[in-house]
Amino acid sequence: MTKFCILISAVILILVGLFFAIGNERIGDVAKQETSISQSVCDEVVKATGLHPVNTYIDKPSAVVFSKDEWLSGFKMTVTEQVAKGPNFAGHFRFVSWGCGTSCISYAVIDSITGNRVPINNSEIVEDLSPKYDINSRLLIFNPKEDFGRFRGKTLKRIMEIDPFVSPTRGREYYELIEEKDGRVWLHKLCTENALDGIYLTEN
Repeated sequence: MTKFCILISAVILILVGLFFAIGNERIGDVAKQETSISQSVCDEVVKATGLHPVNTYIDKPSAVVFSKDEWLSGFKMTVTEQVAKGPNFAGHFRFVSWGCGTSCISYAVIDSITGNRVPINNSEIVEDLSPKYDINSRLLIFNPKEDFGRFRGKTLKRIMEIDPFVSPTRGREYYELIEEKDGRVWLHKLCTENALDGIYLTEN
């Protein structure tokens, strides 16, 4: 009888050990899934583009040319004030912006050397997009990753619980400022992706 009890106890201990081993393995699998950050395709596109270096302009900015730009003339005061502060984008350009309503900005890119506005193929009015630019880079980003850093490492479900106003369809846009040898300048769209790409955890 004693041997039988010992045998039963041993079997129970083995089963309990297997139960915990399986549980730990499942926890490990979940942990591995939680380290899988969604992919940012645009990161690879930007790396592959090879942005050209910029030459920083340090002289006094030229007066903005309003005479041939009826749209820009409507914001003459704020544009003039901002351009006078000097370039802040791509070496010798000034990114200027002003509000146009809730979660909305109007913007323009002005050449500090010529005073001309850079042609923009898309609308100069954007909603739910915050800009990122730098004097030493040709890259203009709307809704950069830094703006969503508080959501990094969280699932989409958890992000919606934290901030239900963050739309899962909100976009991130990348532009490159192109300068041709013949003097032509424009903003070229490099890539568009979801604003949470490269931020949230994938649910495999």
